[in-house]
Amino acid sequence: MPADGAPAWQARLVLAALLVVGAVLRLHHLATESLWLDEAFSITVARVSPEYIVEMTAQDVHPPFYYVLLYFWMALWGSTEWDARLLSVVFSLGTVVAAYLAGTRMFSRRVGLTAAGLLAIAPLQVEYAQEARMYALLALLATISSYCLFGIHARSTAGRGTATGSATSRLTGATWLAAYVVVTSLMTYTHVHSLFVLAAHALVVGIELWRRRGRALPFATRWAAAQIAVTLAYLPWLPTFARQVSHVQDGFWIPGPDWTAVPYALLVYAGSERLVWLMAPLAILGLWRAWRRPDSVAGPLLSAWLLCPLVLPFVLSLVGSSIFLPKYTIAASVPFALLVAGGVAIFPRVVRIVALAAVVVFTSQVLEPYYEGPRRKDDWRGAVRQIEARAKPGDLIVFYPFHTKIAYDMYETREDLVRVPFPRHAEAAPDGSVTAMLDRIVGDAGRVWLITMSFDSRQPWLVEALSARFAVVERVSAFHVDAHLFTSP
Repeated sequence: MPADGAPAWQARLVLAALLVVGAVLRLHHLATESLWLDEAFSITVARVSPEYIVEMTAQDVHPPFYYVLLYFWMALWGSTEWDARLLSVVFSLGTVVAAYLAGTRMFSRRVGLTAAGLLAIAPLQVEYAQEARMYALLALLATISSYCLFGIHARSTAGRGTATGSATSRLTGATWLAAYVVVTSLMTYTHVHSLFVLAAHALVVGIELWRRRGRALPFATRWAAAQIAVTLAYLPWLPTFARQVSHVQDGFWIPGPDWTAVPYALLVYAGSERLVWLMAPLAILGLWRAWRRPDSVAGPLLSAWLLCPLVLPFVLSLVGSSIFLPKYTIAASVPFALLVAGGVAIFPRVVRIVALAAVVVFTSQVLEPYYEGPRRKDDWRGAVRQIEARAKPGDLIVFYPFHTKIAYDMYETREDLVRVPFPRHAEAAPDGSVTAMLDRIVGDAGRVWLITMSFDSRQPWLVEALSARFAVVERVSAFHVDAHLFTSP
């Protein structure tokens, strides 16, 4: 890494090289695996119109902003697996740049470049850059939002804080405030877990008021004004959000977390056990370094930004329906990388080189099986090919649950098959009701395909129910997807 006093063009050159590495890792095998169910939903919803996106996401649990962006992106690029996932690649590379800017402003240019390098090769970032979902966008917006909060603080407390003299340090307080409001508002329309990032920002303000008393009032006042603007921007979605929360609390599919959930999320951020044992002590050193700077809000910000998106959903999952998944906490992976980079920078040059070389080696050991190992996504492409190769004109295809038809439809090529999904939410109905539904759907069909997820607990029961009327002729299996063919005796 160039020294902190080196010309800016050297840092930009290194950053460009890191972006090339990150792009190669994210584009490699981008369309090798087929779309899984959630990705199919993203593309299906985003193909229609922004109005349709708002209508459909209101029935789901995620806000509409990512889908709206995907709608315009696909209008320009197309809607294949590669096209749709490429948008997430762009967001993920944007996070690398945003982390560089944040690390440079909070610590130094060397820390910014190190954090950018860690995120460029991070397995978690690579994985969700290759998925047509909103997680890469959430990480990007959370990083920019937190970076803007740091800028607001620097301009509110005597001016320049820890600015490095870059162009970003010359932005006015009003510019930082406006940028924060816009980016944070968009973040709230991207994923519900963005609220935990907002909670982190509120905690930062509280810590600063406790640390600095009256000197923090300008910062707190500007933050409060920004929150009013963000809240007003979110008001149109608030009734929908309340319904979504109520729906989730009535019962959600995520298993309840145990005490290992938060440590496991840190392991996911690092990439492996070896990496977390290497990175965790470095992150602690980085945190110590951040808190040692009394003129900076970096310590409170990085602490809250790391902990709130991790701890708050974990606690809420203990008292209600579980909402904790490591991918939902992806916003916290960025401060983790920034803290690791801050810890690395404490050491002499030789130690830094050895530590970063170890990170590269251990990360390559994670990425190689990620690309070449077993499948991770449901193989709907393979399942549809096998079914269409064996099906006869007029065959009835029954989907359980109903939403599996969304993924099937992405790859279907034949129009001579009858496709019927189970009624919505049939998976929550008692067995007797499902039997009646099955009888109505099948009717007097002579050949019936039953498509289920291989891990669905109701699959054996459904197969048995159909076996009472039909003979099981064939079973087609792809990764996570099963199809049973039944014919009349």
